[in-house]
Amino acid sequence: MAQIHLTQIQLQDDKDAKTVVQVIMLIEPPFEEDETTYLLKSETNKKHLLKALENVEKGNLIFVNLDEYEKIVFEPQTYKIEED
Repeated sequence: MAQIHLTQIQLQDDKDAKTVVQVIMLIEPPFEEDETTYLLKSETNKKHLLKALENVEKGNLIFVNLDEYEKIVFEPQTYKIEED
């Protein structure tokens, strides 16, 4: 639930002139939502996540060596273009 905070700020333009301003701030509590909760809001994502969990439980996994993957993906490629 949001809280209302009332504070006073004193502004001074020169030595003698002072202005007091009241400020009302609406302070929302921090809202943190983890990724899983966020993804479960969408029916499509929910089905995908549940299927992924089912695959993990069954041991139906694919292992990827990220070092080898990076070599393939980021390796410079040379293409030869033949002219007619």
